[in-house]
Amino acid sequence: MANLFSASPPLTNGLLDAAEDQRSSSPLKRLAIGLLLFGAFVRVVGFLQNASLNGDEAMLALSIGKRSFGELQLPLDYGQLAPVPFLWAERLITLIAGVSGYTLRIIPLVAGVVLLWVVYRLTDELLGQVQAVVALALSATSYPLMRYSVEVKPYIIDGVVSALLIWMAVRLASDLENRRKWALFGLIGSAGVLLSNPALLVCAGAAAGLVAAVVRSRRPRLLTYVAVLGLVWVSIFTAAYARWYAPNATAPYMQEFWAGNLLQPGRPDFAARLWSGFAELSCTLTCWRGVVDLWPMLLALTIMGLITVSRAHGPPYGILLVGPIAATFSASLLGRYPLGTRLLLFCAPILAVLTAAGAVAVATGVERSWPRLRARWILLVLVYPSLILAAALAFAAPSDWGFRGTEVQPLAELYQIRGAGEPVYVFPRAVPAWVFHTTDWSAPDTSRLTWVAQVAGPNGPGSINGPSRGTRHFRPGHALVYSSEVGKELYGTSSGVQVRRGHLSSLQPDSGWAETEARHIREAARPYIWMILADYAHGPLDERAILMKAVTAAGGEVVFTSITPDAVLLRLRFSPGAKDSARADGNTGIGSALR
Repeated sequence: MANLFSASPPLTNGLLDAAEDQRSSSPLKRLAIGLLLFGAFVRVVGFLQNASLNGDEAMLALSIGKRSFGELQLPLDYGQLAPVPFLWAERLITLIAGVSGYTLRIIPLVAGVVLLWVVYRLTDELLGQVQAVVALALSATSYPLMRYSVEVKPYIIDGVVSALLIWMAVRLASDLENRRKWALFGLIGSAGVLLSNPALLVCAGAAAGLVAAVVRSRRPRLLTYVAVLGLVWVSIFTAAYARWYAPNATAPYMQEFWAGNLLQPGRPDFAARLWSGFAELSCTLTCWRGVVDLWPMLLALTIMGLITVSRAHGPPYGILLVGPIAATFSASLLGRYPLGTRLLLFCAPILAVLTAAGAVAVATGVERSWPRLRARWILLVLVYPSLILAAALAFAAPSDWGFRGTEVQPLAELYQIRGAGEPVYVFPRAVPAWVFHTTDWSAPDTSRLTWVAQVAGPNGPGSINGPSRGTRHFRPGHALVYSSEVGKELYGTSSGVQVRRGHLSSLQPDSGWAETEARHIREAARPYIWMILADYAHGPLDERAILMKAVTAAGGEVVFTSITPDAVLLRLRFSPGAKDSARADGNTGIGSALR
């Protein structure tokens, strides 16, 4: 960054001296190329790690892998939601190259790299090259943007659509009489609301900015264009929502899951929820919560950037940028859009632009007041933590963090090699990844996939995040068992402890849950049985420890253990005496494991 301020962006009003015709050969241009390549490299490294699909990824991938194009328009298994065009694109790739972690992550990977280029171009055209480099550096090293560039989820697509829409709106606002730009903006907006669920919020915010630009330019006839585009976008989204998303989006499980992320005026915790919402928003760009809370500083820079943009280019441009965020928080106030980091990822490009504007304004102001404190040093401090994180992920990738999450895949492969037809118990939260990684996708057992989806879905007894079902009782023969080429699989029932917005519904499983599960495990053992457990620890609650205590009490002995990040594969042995005891105990059992 030796010559970071050698370009002359529009917002600095001559503070940064360089001729516009020298921009193409400036060090900033080379720095931008280097950052773009570095951002792409880090994402490719994550892609090549081919980490196990985590629970969320696997739940979506199971529908993509087994369904036809027509069936992907129906409510997805496990209560999942995703834009149908995204699902179709994923399905097309899997039909061509097969179902695997690699093929399913190709689209997010490409989108993640494209996003960096769009953010750079948007910021460069609106603010100048200095701000564009800062915005690119923030985006290239943002952990959420890196992570979702290698996940089988549509959130990074939301970011690309958002950045494109804002870019096109900015170009249109500077040339309101250009009908081609109106048509292009309308086309991208129409495609956007099909490709990205939150795109309608971006369109609403962009439309507000264009209305302000039209009014300011005293061209009221152009308001008709905005109204027509708005009507088209709302119609497309309404039709898509009713046809594709409504059944799962309005399901009780989904409503309950996200209820804590909605802003609800009048609630005692409204202020706390609003504050948390701003934290979730800021952490789409960079997040160090749990280490040090930097997001308030990021939010302050964002506000400074909004003021800077509005002063330099006029209020309409400020509205263009902040409008989508305002629309999102308004939708949350109406109970229509939860404020969670992954659902707000589409705001990350906007925050990158505003933060870059604010950071450069602050840095140049500081340098003007204290010339020895160089602006480029201040900007380097801003991006340094994320830059170090990105470099670590690329060159010293940890085995239990970063792009890796719950590593079920190697354990599934190990069981298929060493299981030798012995039964296996599958812990509820391990189910989606286990089923995906034990399926022969060249000839998938669709009956098994359908049966497990019903058992482990939101309303099933083995739901991965199921509600309490009261005291559990054991009855022999009522276990959730499926036999296939994989072997005899015993699927566990949910403990009754739900994870909601970072907290637990209870600090203890349902009474009798662990004992009932242990007796089902003992009943299925021949005399050996395997156990796959994943995502079992949540703060003060470790469901594995509780379950294993009950298994030991039931006569189980661990004879083999293999551990990966957030997952473990065990082989248990039950003595013949324990089997006889199980039969005797079963004669007095009451109730049902499926209650």
